[in-house]
Amino acid sequence: MKMKKLPHDQSTFLKKTNPDWARQVHNFFLGKLQADGNDLTTQVLLDGTGQAVGKILARESGVLAGREELEIFLEKFNCKWHLRDGEHFQKNQMLLEITAPAQDLLKSERVILNFLGRMCGVATLTREFSAKLEKSVFLAATRKTLWGALDKKAVSVGGGLTHRLNLQSAILVKENHIAVLQSNWGKIRRRLERFDLENSPPDFFWEIEVESAQQFSQVLANLPQTKAPGVIMFDNFQPATISSLLQEMENPPNIFFEASGNIGPENFLAFARTGVHVLSCGFLTENAVSADLSLRLSLH
Repeated sequence: MKMKKLPHDQSTFLKKTNPDWARQVHNFFLGKLQADGNDLTTQVLLDGTGQAVGKILARESGVLAGREELEIFLEKFNCKWHLRDGEHFQKNQMLLEITAPAQDLLKSERVILNFLGRMCGVATLTREFSAKLEKSVFLAATRKTLWGALDKKAVSVGGGLTHRLNLQSAILVKENHIAVLQSNWGKIRRRLERFDLENSPPDFFWEIEVESAQQFSQVLANLPQTKAPGVIMFDNFQPATISSLLQEMENPPNIFFEASGNIGPENFLAFARTGVHVLSCGFLTENAVSADLSLRLSLH
């Protein structure tokens, strides 16, 4: 059976050709440089603006991520990349050569290494665990991230899904929304249908979080009839419970299933075998260790 297209991948927005993304990335790096302040050491020791070559080397193997974003940051300098995003690198392999004024390279050295190390670390971890899954199940980032959409971009490069990029990229009906609406599932259904009819943007999806078998049954009895795909998220369920619930039903058209909550390296495979399409995993970004990289300078 052909796999339905999952709505959890919004990585097309995280491209340097997207002006909004390019602006976010620029502001991210600007903030990091401003936080570092003036480079007093370089000011005292260096005169003039002599050119230097900075070579970024890997001290361990991993998956490259962050190239597109660094290209935005380093657009004024001459950069020679040896890998593309998503490609594996080995220990002692050169990733990038930057030709730029020595003062600029010294001031931005730690910003560059911290950024590239974090992005490669997340992508490498995502690739490692995604490789253990069947092709019909995907890992997705959560919004519990250190670097927001940048972390989600690294997850995407590693073979995972971004899920929502922000609060406006999808409707996610969670426990507090349900509580405020006093568990009126008919009202929730009607409002989702009305929004879909009047406002639904491209790549939009809606999602409802359920916390019990009873809530799952209530959602199934009140499934919104929409053009946009829908997702039912099992929050903090045991794998056996999810398996039982999904085996007892036929999959409605244009509806996907997701597991979330307390999913880690030790149990994600059990959740992957339940019949869900997506596992939302905070550990992809919370457990990631930055790749060990170094930058070596020489005069040009």
